Amino acid sequence: MSTQPRDVKEKTLKDIHDLGLVWLRDAPTSGSQRAIANFVEEIAVAKKNQLKVLAIIMPMDEDYDGALPINRCGWREKRLSQINLTKYAKRLQTLFGAVKAAGLSIDAFEFGGEFDQYCYDADVPRGHAGSATPGEIKTWLKGYGRFLQTGAAIAHASKYFPQAKIITFGMAHSGDSRSGGAFPAPARYVAMLRDVDGVNYLKDVDGYGTHLYPSPNDIVNSVRHLLGEDVAALGRDRPIWITEWGFLEIRAFPNRSGRTLPQCVQTFLDVLDEARRDIPIGPAMYFRYDVWLTDATGKPLPQADVLAAYMSGKPALH
Repeated sequence: MSTQPRDVKEKTLKDIHDLGLVWLRDAPTSGSQRAIANFVEEIAVAKKNQLKVLAIIMPMDEDYDGALPINRCGWREKRLSQINLTKYAKRLQTLFGAVKAAGLSIDAFEFGGEFDQYCYDADVPRGHAGSATPGEIKTWLKGYGRFLQTGAAIAHASKYFPQAKIITFGMAHSGDSRSGGAFPAPARYVAMLRDVDGVNYLKDVDGYGTHLYPSPNDIVNSVRHLLGEDVAALGRDRPIWITEWGFLEIRAFPNRSGRTLPQCVQTFLDVLDEARRDIPIGPAMYFRYDVWLTDATGKPLPQADVLAAYMSGKPALH
């Protein structure tokens, strides 16, 4: 969204607000002046439309020393254990300074996305993430822990955003499949961040991030299982923020029972409401607005109407 022209930002974020939705989740595309200006503009339009902003903080190429190899996903391979924390910190200070100079604020930060997968953090042992050695796990823990700790300290500095919520990376969860390059049951690895050589990297976080992509053919059980897996490992001391939820394939609808995507979205919302009775759950953010919620002209699709009805408290679709 940040790279879109101003008029596209204006229309899209107004439409999101008009649906009754609350959060915008996005990230700058790089640390360049142009990318920062684009992101600041996006935040400005979001605030104009009374939206809260969750900024995703990802490692950038410029945070590293030397050239980075290409990984199997076709991206630059980034190992958080090898990030130059000084460069990373300086980039964040420049970004946050630009946001503050524009008189704007950021409500929450998600430090990373799916760092339990090799493609996002190459410290996840490729090919044997399910049988990683203690040394490999410690490398991953320290790499992410320092990335989180450094970024959170800067975000919470008094001159930036001391009131912003700090959320751990969104864990990759799918009810249908799991990549061989990902940690199984990732919440147990996040929980290990409480004690890495005596350092509690979770001490100052406000919530645990998770991404939920349940099976369209077994939404209720897969959501219950995935959230249950998270809370069993992490406990109930802080809420679980669902920073992405949705389904992996739009072609999966109607599902095997003939239920449409709007009906399946409603089922997800129903089971989420049920889960809230037992599990502390923070905001839940649908991924993503275009493709899944609007057609090519920007007109809301029926599943967007389901979300709007849910947010307004109207009778549920079944």
